[in-house]
Amino acid sequence: MKNLSVTVPLILILTATTLLVGCSREPSESDIKTAYGNEVDQTNALTRKFGGEALAIKLNDLKKISCKESPNNKEQFQCQVDIDSTLPMIGKHQQKTELSLGKGDMGNGKQGWVVLRGAEATL
Repeated sequence: MKNLSVTVPLILILTATTLLVGCSREPSESDIKTAYGNEVDQTNALTRKFGGEALAIKLNDLKKISCKESPNNKEQFQCQVDIDSTLPMIGKHQQKTELSLGKGDMGNGKQGWVVLRGAEATL
């Protein structure tokens, strides 16, 4: 009976830990919003040189719909998102799209989720 009282809590702890680790592998909505926001900031840094604030993109909101793990790389995900932004000369714009995300350099030596482009983004 004494062994059972130690074994049951140990099994519960291991199960809970496994579930938490599994849940935290894919990027959260906050992770995706940060990664996409960094992309928008980089774009705005370039466009401001040519047209000032008139060409700046504003990210109003981003909602995560779902994410699917890459079969080739367990650190990459294809995420369906709903993006609400304000675009130059167009105004308020809402679209559902897919973003490829992976772990990478966020700048200033920080590692985290980044939006992948080009060959990096293929599953």
